[in-house]
Amino acid sequence: MNPVDASIVMVLHAEGRWAHPAIVSARKAIERARGAGIGAELVLVLDRPDDATLRYTERYRWQDRVRLVAVDFNDLGMARNEGIAQCLGSRVSVMTPMHRMDGQWVVNAVRMLKEISAERICRPEYLVVLSARHWAQRLSASHDEEFPTGSLLVTHVYRTGFCCAPKQVFERFRYPAVREPMEAETIDWYWTCETLACGIGHVVVPQTVLFVYDPEGISVENRSVDNHSALLQTSRLFDAKTWKSLTS
Repeated sequence: MNPVDASIVMVLHAEGRWAHPAIVSARKAIERARGAGIGAELVLVLDRPDDATLRYTERYRWQDRVRLVAVDFNDLGMARNEGIAQCLGSRVSVMTPMHRMDGQWVVNAVRMLKEISAERICRPEYLVVLSARHWAQRLSASHDEEFPTGSLLVTHVYRTGFCCAPKQVFERFRYPAVREPMEAETIDWYWTCETLACGIGHVVVPQTVLFVYDPEGISVENRSVDNHSALLQTSRLFDAKTWKSLTS
């Protein structure tokens, strides 16, 4: 068995069997990684789970490369931080139960991070949201000329929290606590701003896609497009000197 080099973190609350497709997609990516010589694991963080979620996830308790971590935060940011702290891999991907991971994601993201000497955060090249109104977006690296830096003032330009980064990046930039209900939709936006402010670039993994299954239109991805969220915690990115260095 390969040592664990990469981890995938997913926080669960009250999803029950609805989380099944997301977990299946992550486990397929883990199998692809194993075939490429990369040991990977899935860490399911159970944050005050309801009975349906407990019953569903029990099947994974003894599964190879799947670990269950029980926490009592009732807070997405804090639960995610604890899941990352429990990871065995040196590179961590963050996803939600609405996400469907690309089968090659772990392989391609880990390879890209190994090839880059500086600390970077990997994003998929394409974001495809399946809801009442389907839409897609091609993401760009933060150093690209077309990267809409100015839009970070009003929205999360990546639309999603899905990413992969070295574990030490997540340890340096912890997700904030959700002090108000709507902040659960903005912690990824805040986290992106904080990492950019400290010079950690976001890169795109070529030929990768993230599908988001959101029939009710309640995902972070959909709400960011509809401008239903606002950044309630001030990021250092918007300090005058830092902002000028990024936009000049």
